[in-house]
Amino acid sequence: MLIIVSANNHSRIYLASDQSDLKGNLNGYFVQIGGTNDKIGLWRQDADILTEIIAGTIISTGNSTNQLFIKVICDPSGNWELFAHDQNSSAYVLEGITTDNTYSSASYFGVFCKFTSSNSTKFYFDDFYVGSIIVDVDPPVVESVEVVDASNIVVKFDEVVTKLTANNAQNYVIDNGIGAVASAFRNGQDSTMVNLSLASPLLYEQPYELSISNIEDNEGNIAPTSTHNIVLYDIKSGDIVINEIMCDPSPPVDLPEVEYIELYNNSPKDVSLLNWTLKIGNSEKTLTSVIISANSFVLIGDEDDENELSSFGKFIGLSSFSLPNSAGRLLLKDEQGNIMHYINYSQSWYNDDAKKDGGWSMEMIDANNYCGEDNNWAASTYSHGGTPGLDNSVKANNPDTKSPQVERLSVISNNELIVFFDETTDSISAMNMLKYSVTEGIGNPDVITSSYPDYKSYNLHFATVFQEKTNYILQIDSGIMDCQANKSLEKTALNFGIPQTADSSDLLINEVLFHPRNDGSDFVEIYNNSDKIIDLKKLSLASWDDEEQNWANVKEIAPLGFLVFPQQYYILTTDGDIVKQQYYVYEPQNTVQMLSMPTMSNTEGNIYLINKSLQMIDGMKYTDDMHYGLLDNPEGVSLERLSISVSALDKSNWHSAATPGRNADGFGGTPTYENSQKAGLASEGEWSRTPEIFSPDNDGLDDFLQINYKMKEPGYTAKIVVYDSKGRAVRNLSSGEILGSEGQIIWDGLNDNRQKAKVGIYIIMIEYFNLNGDVQQEKLTCVLGARL
Repeated sequence: MLIIVSANNHSRIYLASDQSDLKGNLNGYFVQIGGTNDKIGLWRQDADILTEIIAGTIISTGNSTNQLFIKVICDPSGNWELFAHDQNSSAYVLEGITTDNTYSSASYFGVFCKFTSSNSTKFYFDDFYVGSIIVDVDPPVVESVEVVDASNIVVKFDEVVTKLTANNAQNYVIDNGIGAVASAFRNGQDSTMVNLSLASPLLYEQPYELSISNIEDNEGNIAPTSTHNIVLYDIKSGDIVINEIMCDPSPPVDLPEVEYIELYNNSPKDVSLLNWTLKIGNSEKTLTSVIISANSFVLIGDEDDENELSSFGKFIGLSSFSLPNSAGRLLLKDEQGNIMHYINYSQSWYNDDAKKDGGWSMEMIDANNYCGEDNNWAASTYSHGGTPGLDNSVKANNPDTKSPQVERLSVISNNELIVFFDETTDSISAMNMLKYSVTEGIGNPDVITSSYPDYKSYNLHFATVFQEKTNYILQIDSGIMDCQANKSLEKTALNFGIPQTADSSDLLINEVLFHPRNDGSDFVEIYNNSDKIIDLKKLSLASWDDEEQNWANVKEIAPLGFLVFPQQYYILTTDGDIVKQQYYVYEPQNTVQMLSMPTMSNTEGNIYLINKSLQMIDGMKYTDDMHYGLLDNPEGVSLERLSISVSALDKSNWHSAATPGRNADGFGGTPTYENSQKAGLASEGEWSRTPEIFSPDNDGLDDFLQINYKMKEPGYTAKIVVYDSKGRAVRNLSSGEILGSEGQIIWDGLNDNRQKAKVGIYIIMIEYFNLNGDVQQEKLTCVLGARL
């Protein structure tokens, strides 16, 4: 019944009636479920007079959902027995007995429901049996054995057992020197349970064997001797783990096309999952009474998929069970609300691009390393696509031996910081206020709160406020542990200050990788060109839509905050790990992991840095022909900004990153470091060039000729042509470029046909003029060389 029962919402099952109309006067017996007392009772009806002859006291009907199992036995002498159990148990409990032989025969059996209109569809009935008494010929079976503490054990049978045999202490014997138990008592409330008291206490984590014999049920069936492994052990976080995830079963490989989660008991103790909870995202589900044995598995899936999944082992069906395909948060808690396991999975956990498209499960590699993330999970290698109910196909020894490291901190107010660690930490050691101290007289925090349930970041609150334009250092002592008890070994010092607002050109886009290798990731490098500490949580990356004339694909850079310091380089990417694998990242702590970035085409596009008011801080437009003309393949090679004093929108201010050793690794870029291609400062004269000899081989050393100018006044237009030693025009660098007050013009060593010019001496003819008719000419020489 999907209702809370009441006087106006309850049901009766008529066991015997002399009338077919159960709403009128009749003579007979019925079981009433609910009413005014939220219990189950046996009643006799005499015409219109109702008399309760057994008042149930154990099973409650006061829940919003009541799944009940009821059994009534009556012998020819009128001896009645009323039994019941709910969804949390499989054994019937005696609610009461009585003798009443007022009516010994009847013609009708039926169901009567009383309800208000809103509850008319909330009564369900099934599995009726009316007939001769079913004789029990099956002996009792032990359902579970629970070690309560060192001196007490609870044994649960699948049916009621006799008090005489249940209370015989000699029927329960423990090995390893314990012997027969001191006493045994059948539970007064549940006759399927027996409480055992031991004469000698169990030793912690010492395995024992309990032998149970000569136990009878009420029909005289004697259970054969059975043995049960027991151990005194306290279940802790990581003992019951989420061991396998099938979040995207389509298209199937060779398993049912259904989602599931596999739990694994990594402890020496059998554990009941009754009233444990599994939270998927924001949806929390309560688990049913299933025993997960030591070193065994239980599957969890949708209740409608029981037929498909129960063949693989024990199964718990949940209503509306659904797993996100690409990423999801799973939280398993015991009945006291203690965290057993938390994971925040993503498609990167497959570690296999082909299998992440569906049909394959993700499996944990080492259950002892339960806090390990993508480096402790992989796509199943089993030919069926997964291993539900079996040892994982990728199972291997993969211990966590690395100490937790502080990744960064964020300033969230003038007296609050957030410290981010690179892995889950032990909250007790990480919340020790004496571990943290701020310079300039601030001292220790007065309050610390954790990021539940991952414990990877901590909010530090200080009694004293931080001052603007002051540099502080947060010092973190060693000894903070991760969930595998690895301790941080060194003291950590992190600079911070009250962040200031980023104005135009305070942060510059300095390097862009828009065409990564197939397995690579785009990145944008920014440079703090100011003397400010700037928080990236107030900034976004975006692209500009020329047709709509507005910003598109606006992506927050660091919603939780990330401080960038003056004259430092930082990279923005969605996959810092792959960037670190493919490039030498000089300052790995300056990697900003974004959830998503604006889509960057491999051929042309734009990328801008904007603030919350949608004002541009800096930006650039790119095309693939901005790469060095002789570069065979631009994949994996970034564009580097030549000069921070020249606009990023000036295409001539960009050049392919140097690619020394490209034939070996195929990558070119300098993330978090000054660019390999970098223009020098303009000389004091109006026109100059540097270097005198250049070698355009993209090895990062003198790869281009930089023509510098510094005009006495703005407003000049220039025509610049490169000639070889025989006076033949080789490259037209400018046909009427409007010059600024100062700047640079780059010759990459290519001719007008985008072919490399020959080694030799070249003459650069410059003609520049203004609207006042002032026409001037300049001639520069250079040498295009080649390295031997």
